[in-house]
Amino acid sequence: MHKAQFLANQCFQWLIKNKGRAIGSLIVIAISTAMNWYWLWGLLLLLWAVNDFITSQTWLSETISKRSNPILFHIIVLMWAAFGVYFIFFIDTYEYY
Repeated sequence: MHKAQFLANQCFQWLIKNKGRAIGSLIVIAISTAMNWYWLWGLLLLLWAVNDFITSQTWLSETISKRSNPILFHIIVLMWAAFGVYFIFFIDTYEYY
C-alpha cells in the first residue's frame, strides 16, 4: 500500500506542476459535450465567474482586470455567471440530438 500512496502522490504532484486543473477542465468539457450535459458547462461557467471575482481578472480575447476596466470586468463576469445559470436551469438537454 505504501507504494500505491507514493505513486498517487507523484501523480498528484505531476498534475499540480502540469496544470492539472486545466487538464481536468478539458476532460470535463469533452465529456459534457459528448453526453450533451449542458448543466456541466453551466457549472464550469459559474466556477469560472467565481474564480474571476477572486482573482480580479477575467479573459475575453484578452486579459481584463477589475482594476483597469471595472465596468467591462463586471459585465464579462456577470455574463459568465448568467450563462452558467441558464445552462444549468433553462436548457433542456434532451431537445438536442
